[in-house]
Amino acid sequence: MKLAKFLDKYDTVIFDMDGVITSEQNYWNCAALTVWEYLNYNSGQKINAAECMQNISKIRSRVFSDDELISVLKGKGVNSNWDLGYVTVLIAWICNGKTDWNYFDKVLEYARSLSDNIIDEYDNLAIKCAEKTGFDYEYKKNISCCICVEYYNSICAGATYQRRK
Repeated sequence: MKLAKFLDKYDTVIFDMDGVITSEQNYWNCAALTVWEYLNYNSGQKINAAECMQNISKIRSRVFSDDELISVLKGKGVNSNWDLGYVTVLIAWICNGKTDWNYFDKVLEYARSLSDNIIDEYDNLAIKCAEKTGFDYEYKKNISCCICVEYYNSICAGATYQRRK
């Protein structure tokens, strides 16, 4: 099969298929669960995984303010579930502290005030979070997103395992 002439100048083609052939809903559900469980865990509360899975739609609605937070942050350049989780956790701690983080309406309000290029805000969010919570800035800046990714992977592996049973 011969490629179209205009493709000759390209060595690589990357397809971003999220939302095209697969739904993004599971990604956002995973992000909501991660935020919920991560904030609960860091405030010293016990997590009931089965209960969280049963209540995923309620948790997502609460964490992402009926998905309005997803829309706001996507409009500012967040386009992955781990970045959504990372930014939401940081803003929740900035607005509410690390033990009284449960007011997500404040998170939505704060997110609306951020610049249109969220990437420019990441360091500032990590600094403000460190000031508010006492967490180490370098830790928040360099590791938190990686922790979210690892946490997503563990949730997804568990969900995959549960589906196969």
